[in-house]
Amino acid sequence: MFDNVKPIDPRWERRKKQIWIALAILVVVGPVMFWYLKNWPEEQTARRFCRALEEGNYPAAYLIWKPSRSYRNEDFLVDWGPQSEYGKITSWSLESSHARGSGVIVTVKLNSKEARIWVEKKDKSLSFPPY
Repeated sequence: MFDNVKPIDPRWERRKKQIWIALAILVVVGPVMFWYLKNWPEEQTARRFCRALEEGNYPAAYLIWKPSRSYRNEDFLVDWGPQSEYGKITSWSLESSHARGSGVIVTVKLNSKEARIWVEKKDKSLSFPPY
């Protein structure tokens, strides 16, 4: 009666189980990873900027900022230099990031003062948030 039924292959059954577990993990972990990593390139740009400020490398920070022609180095030093409202940066931490339109607003804490930086997605240029 059951002569034509093939025996169960334990290797194939184990492989099917592994495939289903991997799919379940991808369905759960994939969106979570996307949520945490979606602004990663823009956050990296903000981190490089903050590191340059902390090291006192203002010319490098100015280049990371990718300023427009109207934003001169003197203006940059007024906003971010040692005489700015943040003073000489000795500590910083990235607090949060939120995508808005064509850019990302990155909130950093500089010497325990909060600063918001706009990072444009297409060219990773920095500026002050438009809103």
